[in-house]
Amino acid sequence: MFAESLNFAALKRLPILFVCENNQYAIHTHQSRRQGLPDICGRAHAQGVPAERIADSDILHLHARSQKAVECLRNGAGPYFFEVMTYRWHEHVGPNRDFHLGYRTEAEAVPWKANDQVARLGDTLEVENRRKIEVELEEEIKAALAFADSSPFPKEEELYADVYQ
Repeated sequence: MFAESLNFAALKRLPILFVCENNQYAIHTHQSRRQGLPDICGRAHAQGVPAERIADSDILHLHARSQKAVECLRNGAGPYFFEVMTYRWHEHVGPNRDFHLGYRTEAEAVPWKANDQVARLGDTLEVENRRKIEVELEEEIKAALAFADSSPFPKEEELYADVYQ
């Protein structure tokens, strides 16, 4: 689907900004062990789509580059592709740590955690503003969890709703 989507967008010069968040893993396998040529931007180029890699997950750099790319898209330049290097802090699915499984190390995560973009942006806010945002987010999360906890389980027939064979 990846190649087909890029090809169609290039063929029709569609104004689409593709973003690949590359955390370097497919569940428990590092990209270097599952792809002979891990150059994802090269795959976009092969489909005729200009591409660039944002190597350090710098959110402000990505924002600036995205603004320029969107301006070009709106002017008819066709699609553009970003590969944004990032890192998964927890397991593939769920809130737990998975370093004990041995396919990656805590040392590998250290530079990514040191470059935490949420903390970086938080540090740019005035202290009182940041505190207000954090309190509001905590309340929103608590409300969402309370709603989920108090919601009934769906009926068994809902399991098959909108499933087509």
